Amino acid sequence: MVSQTIRREKTRELLLTTARKLFNDIGFERTTTSKILSSSGVSKGGLYHHFASKQELMEAIYIQDCETIFEQSRKDVNANSPLEYLIQTVVAWLQLVNQSALGNILLEQGPKVLGWKKCRDIEENYSLLPMIETIEKCIEKGEVKVFSARSTAQIINAMVAEMAMIQLHDKTVSSDDLTPIIRKMIEGLSH
Repeated sequence: MVSQTIRREKTRELLLTTARKLFNDIGFERTTTSKILSSSGVSKGGLYHHFASKQELMEAIYIQDCETIFEQSRKDVNANSPLEYLIQTVVAWLQLVNQSALGNILLEQGPKVLGWKKCRDIEENYSLLPMIETIEKCIEKGEVKVFSARSTAQIINAMVAEMAMIQLHDKTVSSDDLTPIIRKMIEGLSH
């Protein structure tokens, strides 16, 4: 017999998967809770047991997508130094965000619905803090010369987010076009 906890978790995951697809396909505004319910087969009570609002559902999707891209961007990294690790994870993030529906949620839908501040607070844990830690390791090893690991991470993060937005809206630009630029800019921190 399936336990209540497992059923709840499956229902929650079904709601997240269904809403993510609808948000990507038709947008947050045009996705009604009725559409989420009919597409998922979940009852209204089941939805509101897990999420108090459609915005709360978007927040859960945004967090889950931040976790996913964080884990995937580090999965196949084979670096022999903190600097190379930084470059490879930043490049991997850029490639991943534009090869999947993650880009739409992380770059457009999420910030539009949740607001810049909320998204920034969520991203702090999944991208900014790990990047700061890696830059601090680069500083310790003498690989980069910067005054502030945090400010440097914020600048790299902003640069890569802008590159991701360019890719999202201009299909003639690929990650392969942007990778050498990222590498040169980050390697330039060593001078």
